[in-house]
Amino acid sequence: MRRVPVCLTAIAALGLALALGTNPLSADESKGRYRIVRMDGKQFEGNLTETADAYVIEVSKGINVTIRKNQVKEMTPLDGEAPAVEGAAAGDNRLSDEEIARILGSDENFAIVEELAESSGNAMSPSPVNEESIAQMTQLAGDKAETLETAHFLLVYTSSRQMAQELGARLESIYAWNVRLMNKLGLPAHRPDHKLEMFFFGTHAEFERYAAYDLGMSGTGGILGFYMPPTNRSAFFDMSTFPPYANALRYAEDKDVPLQRRREVRNKVMRMVAYQNLEVIQHEAAHHIHCNIGMFNRRQNSEDRWLTEGMAVQFEVPPTRFGASLGAINHERLRQLLQIWKPLLEADPPAMDFWRAFLWQGTMQYSGAHYSLGWAVVYYLRSKHEAGFAKYMLTVSQWEDDVHIDNTERQKLWEDSFGELNEKWIKDFAKFILGIQLRTDELPPDDLR
Repeated sequence: MRRVPVCLTAIAALGLALALGTNPLSADESKGRYRIVRMDGKQFEGNLTETADAYVIEVSKGINVTIRKNQVKEMTPLDGEAPAVEGAAAGDNRLSDEEIARILGSDENFAIVEELAESSGNAMSPSPVNEESIAQMTQLAGDKAETLETAHFLLVYTSSRQMAQELGARLESIYAWNVRLMNKLGLPAHRPDHKLEMFFFGTHAEFERYAAYDLGMSGTGGILGFYMPPTNRSAFFDMSTFPPYANALRYAEDKDVPLQRRREVRNKVMRMVAYQNLEVIQHEAAHHIHCNIGMFNRRQNSEDRWLTEGMAVQFEVPPTRFGASLGAINHERLRQLLQIWKPLLEADPPAMDFWRAFLWQGTMQYSGAHYSLGWAVVYYLRSKHEAGFAKYMLTVSQWEDDVHIDNTERQKLWEDSFGELNEKWIKDFAKFILGIQLRTDELPPDDLR
């Protein structure tokens, strides 16, 4: 990999974002009668149609229930061998206000935007487009590339327009949450100089070609999306074309495989795609936003990983009935923490050399294990040391891109903000984190078995 700061999300780290799903069906394109069991155990039966990120069941004449795809536990056809639920060809219509509200998760997000419009200076004002970038980005994306502008983002995409529109709506939600956090911490958020530039490719192969150009590496391995500080651009792709998922979806179309097994595989794959699309984009978009509204400088993405990655992980959570983004606990990262780091957290005495190295000496690696620990530290600080965290972040936000901050200065800032890093501090942190109840119904689908 090129030796430059880079923020990326890999399959091992379970990073992603946006329930892109499949494309919407019109109301008269019924797929037959189905029974759907939601994650909370509630069941619904009726004629089924599909939207971009949800299933709609007509439970009685004129009464519809909408169930998000990432909340589906089981799906059973009731009319014999009903056809597999698939999307229709993409339309070119823009999303209505109602559809955008659905994508953003709740009306609360609109309240956030209205609140921020008055309290955030110009941070919520639309950013201008860098006109020179449009030609370069469309050339890099290929002949099929189209563009879409939102208030703060420029999307160059080769997917369907519907997917790009939904991505744009989700990105604006994450942007608003980040500005809100900066307001809460008393940090001066500012409007980016230009709209934040992102690629969204319709296929994994297109994503790999661009990654080879921007990352300077042959093949992406398990990378599912990334933000590159040097180019100040992000890149993602339709997760359903990621080879492991695409292969599983082809398996689900094999007529030699029992019908029930094919349905099970397809339903699980689409739930995984929806969850990971959301998680990856929200994580990497958070990095992209942080480096452009004044939270971090771009150099910190390699020098303060526990903080920059721990902060980005705060925004990963896809919308559920318990909240989304910064407004919800990241139970997937909590699960990873309990599996990997519980012995470290329960160690008596605490491994102080590890903690000093982790927090002040830049030893955090780009791995799911370290991301979960970064999440835990940031979640604890903003929950239990809010004033100190605000003071810490204000100083960090003022560090210049071209200035290296040595370990001694990092340690002093920590101690000025949170007190001495001693055994009591670590035990208080461990008690708080281990006291959070893990909600298994908030975890993503497990695997393809």
